Amino acid sequence: MQTETVQPYLQVFESHELSNEEYHAETDHISGSSLHELLIRSPAGWRFKKDKEAKEKAKESTGAKQKPLTFGTTGHTCMLEPDRFDLEYYRMPDPDDYPDALTSVAAVTKWLKDKGIAGYSGKKMPELYPLVDMTGEDVMIWQRLWEHHQGIAGDREQVPAKDFDRVLMMRDVLLQNQDFHRIITEGTPELSIFAEIDGVKVKVRLDRITADREIIDYKTTQSAEPEKFGRLAFDNGYYLKMALQHDVFSIAYGAPKAVTLLAQEKEEPFLAEAFELTEEQLLLGRMMYRTALQIYKACRDANKWPSYSRGQRRIKLPTPGYIQARYPEYFKAEK
Repeated sequence: MQTETVQPYLQVFESHELSNEEYHAETDHISGSSLHELLIRSPAGWRFKKDKEAKEKAKESTGAKQKPLTFGTTGHTCMLEPDRFDLEYYRMPDPDDYPDALTSVAAVTKWLKDKGIAGYSGKKMPELYPLVDMTGEDVMIWQRLWEHHQGIAGDREQVPAKDFDRVLMMRDVLLQNQDFHRIITEGTPELSIFAEIDGVKVKVRLDRITADREIIDYKTTQSAEPEKFGRLAFDNGYYLKMALQHDVFSIAYGAPKAVTLLAQEKEEPFLAEAFELTEEQLLLGRMMYRTALQIYKACRDANKWPSYSRGQRRIKLPTPGYIQARYPEYFKAEK
């Protein structure tokens, strides 16, 4: 797909033109995840959590090293952009691979004492290295090994060994399935589209557009069992998010062939299922995101961000449905 600007508020970027970090740092457009959170956490819950996250990111940017990526982000990159994964991520050592390594100052000083080496009292770990080297013995010190691998990693993201190995095994499972192999190897990955809907600037980042114009969104999950994942899909706002992806893609390229969630379990044997969203689910999702857009627009224009009560001074305490069913004689008015 070619990068193009069709109208002032429609721009398309491929992954090499706009990184995932740059996409998320952009704040002029609102995403499906933000719209979902605005609905379930209230405008205030979304707005002020966002401010807090921005401050935390600013604080992190002053540090020397970025925090490790989450497992989900690592998995997405491995599945959708394996070449970039190989170049930008590094597997850190696993303690299980080095069962004989000395893992503390106490362990190193005991080892030195057993070798008859003095002068270790009160020294920190790096100060013990020369004393160990004096023995000429090849002993493994865990902190020294870790520091060595940090040097090799350089600017690459340092991924815990178990997470690194797991995402590679998960990718192997998908590659062994002919249809999933096609999904994660063909087409265009990480396509960012910026557009305008109902007078609001919106943005989506599509995990993959297949060669035959199917939108694929990759999800790692505890369970890909259809009933369980179906409930999770609604609770996590996937109807809303995928309807927004469908409509923004349609603005840029015309209607997609289908909108599909590729769900893969995070534990062995890493079962995976492809779930195509129905027209009814997309219609419901469209109603939800357009409702959220209007709430967002009203709050933004007035610069007022109400909480759950939507600005009311006080609201009546709701009675859960199961309580009403248990005591129907008391709660007839609430039915």
